[in-house]
Amino acid sequence: METTTAVTTTRHNQEPRRGLLQMITIEPVMFIYMCSTFIKFPVFQSLLYEKACLEKYFMDFERCSDVSAVHADVDLQQRANHLLMISTLFLMVPSIFSSLLLGSLCDVWSIKSTMLIPFIGLLFADVNYIVQCLFMGSNAYFLILSDIVFGLTGGFNAIIGILFAYSVKANKTSVRSERVALLEGIIGLGSTIGSIFSGFIRQKIGYTWIFVIITVMHVLAIGYILFFVKDLNATNSEQSSQEEQAVPVGLRQSISRRIREIGNVYCGRERDPKTQRFLNLVLIALAIELIGFAGLMDILFSYLRYQFKWTDKEYGWFSGTGSALGSLTVIFVYPFLHKGIGLSNAILAIIGLVSKMSNLVILVLASSNWVAALSVIPLAFSRFISTGLRSMASFYVKNHEQGKIFSFIALLEGVSFLIASFIFNGIYPLTLNFFPGTMLLGVAGALLIPVIFLIYIQMNNGHPTTEEPERDSLAA
Repeated sequence: METTTAVTTTRHNQEPRRGLLQMITIEPVMFIYMCSTFIKFPVFQSLLYEKACLEKYFMDFERCSDVSAVHADVDLQQRANHLLMISTLFLMVPSIFSSLLLGSLCDVWSIKSTMLIPFIGLLFADVNYIVQCLFMGSNAYFLILSDIVFGLTGGFNAIIGILFAYSVKANKTSVRSERVALLEGIIGLGSTIGSIFSGFIRQKIGYTWIFVIITVMHVLAIGYILFFVKDLNATNSEQSSQEEQAVPVGLRQSISRRIREIGNVYCGRERDPKTQRFLNLVLIALAIELIGFAGLMDILFSYLRYQFKWTDKEYGWFSGTGSALGSLTVIFVYPFLHKGIGLSNAILAIIGLVSKMSNLVILVLASSNWVAALSVIPLAFSRFISTGLRSMASFYVKNHEQGKIFSFIALLEGVSFLIASFIFNGIYPLTLNFFPGTMLLGVAGALLIPVIFLIYIQMNNGHPTTEEPERDSLAA
């Protein structure tokens, strides 16, 4: 039987079922971070586009602020996508290594202290964004300094991975899917509010004040971690290995050791071959989904701006509505279908994949604004994908490996975002001359691969309907 790792967690785990408020631990941090991220993302893309426009049209502010005047400028689209690709490159490359280190450190060191590191990097990044917005005529490449700093301190991969690891380590295996679903719902709620208000607020108060608001939100997240998040003690398995895993003298040796540890997740000798095969298929499926998700994040705003003249305001409402629907279903419908009706995580992930594919096909075929807006309806089940896949991955490993599995997933996210940025930002501008929806259809087709993997796992009883309380024995 697993032993819980915190005093409050031990008390809560004695209750078979808990109310929603009693389940809250790390969720406010996730909410604040995701809300700030989705406030920033469309605004940042709009900022890159405007700076590229100002450079091309010699500081013509009036022209560059009118989307209808420049939305079909293919050369400008290419410049903006190139800037976005460079931004992603300088964020993701350092974050791949730093998130690996931080994710493994949360298994053998203070998870609370580890959690603070990327947020401190965020504050430095925010200051640079504010400065660059105050001087709109400055070179757009100065914005990349923020990506470098945030990447070196772990990036968003580290934040997401550590928060998920904290949630599953602090709770019994029997409620692990519910915890993952709750966090996914919080992600959706944060992204909903952030997306809806990003463009609206930006048009009202401008770029500079938007980043001031984001900075304040990050300060609040740090404050919550410092005063309300309880640190978790290492489990017995972790304590026994801490002496062997003492922090090496050099950074290179430390990263090398963490990479070997996380690599064991993919080719673990402790698991039986069948369990390892199922885990590997889940991780490959997750990687494909992440590449599609990351690529669409990079180009969807550009696609909708090019096709329908949308600004960050319209895109924010579209994205926010989709996130709201996804949040409601993953918080309320997912647990009901999983625990109440008995559908497996694999089946629920398949439902999410099919809904995502439907959304993309509708977007490609849309010929008017209202049809494009209606494509948001199938997104109601899109969060089932990551919830189901993360729950399955967590199910296949021992409790003391939870930090490593979510660190491995953070690695997948980093590599996937990097690959997606090169593919989508490199190819998408070229498709504008013949069929702008090419990349969207490509993602829809690629998502068939995870569907096939999950059907195989389901047919071979690779994942039971609900988690067993003593999951460690099954992962051994």
